[in-house]
Amino acid sequence: LLKDYIQIRSNVSSSSYDVVHFLIEPFLPLAFFFNNKYLLLEIHGTYGVTSFVSGFNRFFYKKALLKIDTVISNSQYTKDKFIKSSGYIKNIEVVPLGVDVNNKEYSYVNKEKSFCFVGHIKKRKGLINLLRALNEIIQIGKYSDTKLYLIGSDKSDTHAHQGYLKECMDYIDTHNMG
Repeated sequence: LLKDYIQIRSNVSSSSYDVVHFLIEPFLPLAFFFNNKYLLLEIHGTYGVTSFVSGFNRFFYKKALLKIDTVISNSQYTKDKFIKSSGYIKNIEVVPLGVDVNNKEYSYVNKEKSFCFVGHIKKRKGLINLLRALNEIIQIGKYSDTKLYLIGSDKSDTHAHQGYLKECMDYIDTHNMG
């Protein structure tokens, strides 16, 4: 985990990213190190609120939360649990999971068109869904030069994780996204 922290801090701090998107565990304390960036925290379920109510690190999580600009929750239920456990009320939105692939109206700022995925490459993080959505964007044609940056480890220490990484790599190869 320390190696991941160092890699992420180095990559994000030295880049021109305008937005840093955190999944709740375990990278939120990195918010202390990112100044002049828009910090977005996404919580995907009630397991994501446990860092604010138990454990030694809850103090650090609550302090790091003070630097977050916006929190996104995937449901009203999770939002309510998160507010109760963390006390955060500044700017929190409910955005259900999923991408409307029928909506072909995408907009962008005149910069490098890119996405940055930060986290372990494992099924519950939804990388394959991001790849599918990115492929939809690329198919429009106007966004064919869109890039995806992956920061984090593949955690391929188990057969299930190795299979998921292979599924993602196969998708990239099959759809000529490499």
